[in-house]
Amino acid sequence: MTTTLVSIDNIEGTVNNASPGDTILLKNGTYKSKSLRFTGKGTKGSKVFVYAEEAGKVIFSGSSKLTIDGEYLTVGGFIYKDGGVNKAITINGKHNRITNCDFAYRNTKVERLLDIKGVSCRVDHCNFRDLDKLGCWLGVIRDSDAYNYALIDN
Repeated sequence: MTTTLVSIDNIEGTVNNASPGDTILLKNGTYKSKSLRFTGKGTKGSKVFVYAEEAGKVIFSGSSKLTIDGEYLTVGGFIYKDGGVNKAITINGKHNRITNCDFAYRNTKVERLLDIKGVSCRVDHCNFRDLDKLGCWLGVIRDSDAYNYALIDN
């Protein structure tokens, strides 16, 4: 089932209660200083997808943060820009994916934009640009000596 949300206010509940195979589209717009946590669960053969209504037309700015704690969630098509928060995205859980996102942070004190902490998680086809500060923009964090099988590709 595909659901288009006209407001960001109920996105967490919609994603967290989604069934495997569901697609959630967030209406185009700019969302400032939103803190979201997705815990929805798909399956290996039937993921849950959370996309911008149109890739590149959903913009998160300010202190916006996204934490993915679910399983088999794919999030894509968003722009993160002009933020001022460390770890704009944290990927926990298992088999989660960030794809086709754009990160454009200028004049910021952010040390790391994206952390991969989960198992078998993937970041692909993302663009990191306009980053005017030296440092690490994407981190793979291991809390134990177990493998996490992170995949970063373009």
